[in-house]
Formats: sequence, structure tokens, C-alpha cells
Amino acid sequence: MRYITAAFWCALFGEVLGYLVGQMTGVTFNPGVTALVTIIVGEAALILVPALSDSAEAEKADSQA
Repeated sequence: MRYITAAFWCALFGEVLGYLVGQMTGVTFNPGVTALVTIIVGEAALILVPALSDSAEAEKADSQA
């Protein structure tokens, strides 16, 4: 359920951000691609950030021992 909720919010915020950036730069706004890219980036961050921080904590604990 956590991944579905994250995908929803990533798509929502990505659409807003994509629209604003598209309007400021004069680029054509494509909602499908914008949602897909932001969902992929958001889900990758949701998976990778905890994994990387756990390994950093393990290395820190090993160096202190």
C-alpha cells in the first residue's frame, strides 16, 4: 500500500511541477511522460534511500567497534 500511495503523490506533484516548468520554459506539456518519469524516480527513491542509509549506519557501527 505504501508504494501505491507514493506513486499517487509522485504523479500528482510531478504533474504540477511539470506543468509549471513547461509553462516557464515554453516546452509542450506531456502529462503521460511526466507522470511516468516522476513515478519511476519516486519509487526508486523510496526503495534506495532506506537501503543506502542502512548500509551507512552499518559501516559507521563497524568503524566504531
